[in-house]
Amino acid sequence: MLPGIAAMREDGDARVVTTVFPSVTGPAYLPFFTGLFPGPLGVPGLRWYDRARERCRFPDYTRSYLGAEMRHMTGDMARGVPTIFERVESRYAALSIISRGLARHERLGDNLGFVWKAARAHVRGSVAAWLDIDRAVGQTVVRRVRDRSPELVLAAFMGVDKTSTSRDRTRPRCSTHCASSTTRWRSGAGTAMLAQTGDALAYRPIDGDPLGIGAHERLDAEEAHAACAGSEYPDAIVQLLSLAGSPRSGDVLLSAAPGHDFRARGSSPFRTSLRTARSPARTCSFRSSAAMRCPTDRSGPPVSCRWRCGRSTARNR
Repeated sequence: MLPGIAAMREDGDARVVTTVFPSVTGPAYLPFFTGLFPGPLGVPGLRWYDRARERCRFPDYTRSYLGAEMRHMTGDMARGVPTIFERVESRYAALSIISRGLARHERLGDNLGFVWKAARAHVRGSVAAWLDIDRAVGQTVVRRVRDRSPELVLAAFMGVDKTSTSRDRTRPRCSTHCASSTTRWRSGAGTAMLAQTGDALAYRPIDGDPLGIGAHERLDAEEAHAACAGSEYPDAIVQLLSLAGSPRSGDVLLSAAPGHDFRARGSSPFRTSLRTARSPARTCSFRSSAAMRCPTDRSGPPVSCRWRCGRSTARNR
């Protein structure tokens, strides 16, 4: 075992954490960069419709971060929200989707050679090609750390991402959610209403109980997370209300049913629908070299915790 990983195992901390929704590459990175959820930041998903027609162009006024439009994600983020790169004196980032706070020379892999290799790997759908890119980027990162000893280094290894999403995994039953301050949830298990008044959250079953947790009123964010930590949809109350409240979210949010994806056949070699609101795609293991401060859950698995993310009050660009 590598010395660093061995030390983390002996002296660090391990938790089962809940990611944001949608739990897909890009939007799910944003809490790490900013401490905020994707919806309030103006990046509600990999694809979204610009109903205000402020950021996207005629004729469809839509954004898709798959491919060349990924370069727009930083600009699409709400103004006035600092990133982790702006909070340190020295930094480097490799294959970073977000560049706010990074100088050009601090963005490793941001050159025509890499863009060409990444474009070929994307078009071919080649996991092996992405893994080759990871190895090259890893070597560059190691050299830069040895030579410069920066305060912060962030490296995104896309080959690992592509490998995991190329495998089949169980997906959730279909559900829809209408975006407003009160959000209606429909699934095979019934219908419920999610509501938010100020910081108070509520879950009100109407016909059946999609979360299987019973009715809840006047919960704060931590209480809402604890209430559904052991359900099939971890942190669903907080995440769906946060996403539904974004002006760039659609009127209906979808979570794929078992064995299905929303992309057309042949459009991608990747089979996993990480746009799901259901566990296990929403939970993962997290290991730290230091003890993590995490609230004690009132119900559900005692090791489960959610990232403490705020809500952006900045206006979307």
